[in-house]
Amino acid sequence: MGGYLNDIGGPMTDEEIHVLASWLSDQSGVKRLRLSPYPVKGDIVHGASLYQLECAPCHGTKGEGIVAPALGNPSALEHNSDAFIRHAIRNGRQGTAMPAYRNKLAPADIDSITAYLRSLAAEGVGTSSVTQVVPAPDQFVINPNGASPELPLKDGLHVMGADLARALKAKQKMVVIDTRVTSAWQTSHIEGSFPLPYYSDFDSVISTLPKDVMIVAYCSCPRATAEEVVNKLRQRGFSTTAVLYEGFLGYMAQGFPVVRGKVEARDNKTNN
Repeated sequence: MGGYLNDIGGPMTDEEIHVLASWLSDQSGVKRLRLSPYPVKGDIVHGASLYQLECAPCHGTKGEGIVAPALGNPSALEHNSDAFIRHAIRNGRQGTAMPAYRNKLAPADIDSITAYLRSLAAEGVGTSSVTQVVPAPDQFVINPNGASPELPLKDGLHVMGADLARALKAKQKMVVIDTRVTSAWQTSHIEGSFPLPYYSDFDSVISTLPKDVMIVAYCSCPRATAEEVVNKLRQRGFSTTAVLYEGFLGYMAQGFPVVRGKVEARDNKTNN
């Protein structure tokens, strides 16, 4: 799930995301929680001991996440209030393996675990992604001096990951489009691809795309948005187009090379 906030390349403002979240909550028919905005007070040392006993097997000894979310993640700590963390511990998380502890731990114990988790925000060194430069239109064509690929298409639309990887390794001439939100491209992508999210204004960008070069689009789901993009391109006369059959995650799972976003360390203490 990529970020949709416009500050990281998405199409929505913070206010629009809030409105959408409120609408989804209303549509679900589930009563919205009204949680306290105030910090939860507890014994941090006691909470650390309880965390190692009750939580670490799933969430990791340092909150790094094993088979459950990384509770020490700086972003999670920044966006989840103390009251929400306490609520999740007390009542569990419906639809997940997270159990409710309200009948196992005393309220003071749950407060102490909450206080311990909150303390991680001030202790650790987090990481933040470094924004990568999006390719300019004159960089859209990969290996402009290479040979045109001969990619066999499944059902006249889909190219298999192995065939795409082989063509890229042979430095053949093509265009590769990442149809996910731009923030997902920033995190990791197929080398040489450029972000053209499915919600883009295609009529404003088609003049920058060549019609005589193979264009391959991919998403992660694995094909829905990529097929939508390719259909739009074909409607506009781009006939030499294809969709990555396995999607990005499937491509990566097969061991084919991808480019990952760079990461730099930052001291949380200087950012609080």
